[in-house]
Amino acid sequence: PCERISDMTAAYQACSRVIADPAATPTERGRAYAQRANLNLAGRRYEEALADVDQAVRLLPKDARPWTSRGVIHFVTGDPAAAVEDYSRAAKLNPREPVIFSNRATAYAALGRNTEALADADRAIALDTGQADYHVQRGRALEALKRCPEALPSLSRALQLDPRNLAALLTRGNCRHVVRDLDGALADYTAALAVDKRLKSAYVGRANIYYERDQYEAALQNLDTAITLNPQDAVLYLNRGTLKAQMKRYDPAIEDFSIALGFDPRLTQALGYRAKAEVDGGHYGEAIQDYDAILADDPKRAEAHSGRGKALMLSGRHKEALAAQDQALTLDAGFGAALSLKARSEIALGELDAAVRDADKAGELDRKSTRLNSSHTDISRMPSS
Repeated sequence: PCERISDMTAAYQACSRVIADPAATPTERGRAYAQRANLNLAGRRYEEALADVDQAVRLLPKDARPWTSRGVIHFVTGDPAAAVEDYSRAAKLNPREPVIFSNRATAYAALGRNTEALADADRAIALDTGQADYHVQRGRALEALKRCPEALPSLSRALQLDPRNLAALLTRGNCRHVVRDLDGALADYTAALAVDKRLKSAYVGRANIYYERDQYEAALQNLDTAITLNPQDAVLYLNRGTLKAQMKRYDPAIEDFSIALGFDPRLTQALGYRAKAEVDGGHYGEAIQDYDAILADDPKRAEAHSGRGKALMLSGRHKEALAAQDQALTLDAGFGAALSLKARSEIALGELDAAVRDADKAGELDRKSTRLNSSHTDISRMPSS
């Protein structure tokens, strides 16, 4: 009876009475435990929900519904592997229920098992073609498998069924970006924001597209909005700092990289980008300190040795600069930018023959500035937060 009561408090009390009733059959008690578990889950009382659903599974071992509910509880409490096990048991008991396969697809995706997620999304669609979310799951699995051209029809089908589906709009925007349909991607991100103006990922997506089109002010405006919505997101500051450095606004870029590191000291990208911006902005002492910190953590980073050498060179410490570039070249003999910078210090020290030799080698490698500038090539290649 408690399954048919709409008021949650009254339903909870009714389920508890059935559970406590010595005259109740095992099936009745099992159903009451299952329903009370769902009520506890809705109230985010996860320990109580799990205890109840364990009893439901014990009393109703051949009923797929308690297994499915336990899978949901495991998933929302951060154990997708256990969720997969429960959904798999439920699928054996009721292979005609699409929700089970959809739920398992979500758990597989959380585990990075995207091939299995795709297979389950296909099973759910085969059982019920009219659910937009199943098509979204298929599209997201294909996106994760780097098969965006195949994902686009599924995501478009989802939007035919539900034009305001945010996951479909965002994922299709991402895939359109991958296949270089920038107008379509921008339209999808903008449509998502029309549904929910607080979608950080849509602002970041638009910023990436504006960046690729060299519309830096528009990109910056979107990142500013994303940061306003998520002021403690380190990666957003990393992205904005990268954009500002590209705009040659080095001091504001340095500030953003510093904020990113304050929120997440493990974000080593930000330290490297800050050192690069410090060099470009004329803060050579600070750059050397940052490169020293990078090399203390990983002494085999050739680009950090070369960046340190550039800072030393620009501060007039050419002998130390040569040593730094030599260290970079020991680690990477084909590092053309290090050879080019080494030649500049050699000129300053009057070692002209060596400078000509190194400059010629750098020209042959045809990599003069690739390595030093790689950190500011494209914000879309950075991890979205």
